[in-house]
Amino acid sequence: MLTKNGIVESNKGTSGGFVLKKNPHLLHLQEIYCAIEDRKAFHLDVNRTDGERANETAKFNNYFLDLFADVQVDIEDKMKNINLNSVMSRIGIKSGYK
Repeated sequence: MLTKNGIVESNKGTSGGFVLKKNPHLLHLQEIYCAIEDRKAFHLDVNRTDGERANETAKFNNYFLDLFADVQVDIEDKMKNINLNSVMSRIGIKSGYK
């Protein structure tokens, strides 16, 4: 997935491996996460129920669907503001990006 999304490139052979294709200063966690995951961080497998006859369980589910949607937006916004270089620096890894 990271290769398909142009984040890394793969090299074949005995000295092969993966090489970061994007500048880590410009690569944000949101982009990496979206390349790896095919769904949102907070995913509930329930259906929204509308109407006057919504029972207690449906009201409960709807509340959490709304709450998790808000949390999802907050997480995505935060991940857009954290780049790979800052993560690498924080854990003591130097970038070999050229």
